[in-house]
Amino acid sequence: MGRTVAVTLLWLVLGGWIGAMLFFSAVMAPSAFAVLDTPAQAGRLVSRTLAILNLAGAGLGVALALLARALGRGPGLWATPLLLAGLCLVSHFGVSAAIAELRLEPGPDADPALRARFGTLHRVSVALFGITLIGAAGLLVAHVRALVPHSPQSDPGPDPGRDPGAAPRESPENS
Repeated sequence: MGRTVAVTLLWLVLGGWIGAMLFFSAVMAPSAFAVLDTPAQAGRLVSRTLAILNLAGAGLGVALALLARALGRGPGLWATPLLLAGLCLVSHFGVSAAIAELRLEPGPDADPALRARFGTLHRVSVALFGITLIGAAGLLVAHVRALVPHSPQSDPGPDPGRDPGAAPRESPENS
């Protein structure tokens, strides 16, 4: 695979993943609870969508790791997406599966212990999702930084107030 293709794929995968997570959290989930007839219906829709997002995230994390390796990026840029993929799998097969097993009945007659367990699992799910989103955004920043050539510390660069066509200044030590 050529470098240009790998870089293009990396940006598409990373941007798509971040975009999907932002859309889910900012638009889809709140909208489901706003327009569907019952919280149970909204919860089923959000749960189904989150399952797709988590499984896709696991695959996209692996793809990002492979692309980072193909581009010769450092270990942080290929290990981090693998960690994020692992978080997606924990969320899907651990937390979401435990929530599905609760069979929490909606309404005031719901078992308080089940309600408390749901609340705890929901907070863990939200935390895993947030960590994954922040991690993916961090990857975006790190990959941008990997594209920018670093100048040596000893070269402060041009003086922004100086005319580039002017003769060089003499330092005070040389006068």
